[in-house]
Amino acid sequence: MTTGLPLVNANSWFRGQTLRFKTTFYDFDNNVTQPQSAELVVFYSSVTSDDQELIIPMTPPPLGQVAWTAFLDTRNFAAGHQVQWSINTPSAVQAAVQDGAFLLTANQANQPSF
Repeated sequence: MTTGLPLVNANSWFRGQTLRFKTTFYDFDNNVTQPQSAELVVFYSSVTSDDQELIIPMTPPPLGQVAWTAFLDTRNFAAGHQVQWSINTPSAVQAAVQDGAFLLTANQANQPSF
């Protein structure tokens, strides 16, 4: 996961950032593979309701490249909560699964926006 904006620390991001998730899929023999589709699944707390699940289709790589990408807008996420994510291939044959979590932080001046 990368972004052009500053990290709070290695596992924490500021609310309002758009985070870029980037991954390359590998098969059982550790060879790069291109699945038919891929998705970023995010579980988070929003400022207007309880826990939410968000499924974002990932963008396949441009010709000659191998990494899939997805972008996550955190403007309406509740601060002080853990955001959990998983990248997977929704087809019957899973090429790879990558999971992670981070803390979303904000101070009084960083209000949610929609």
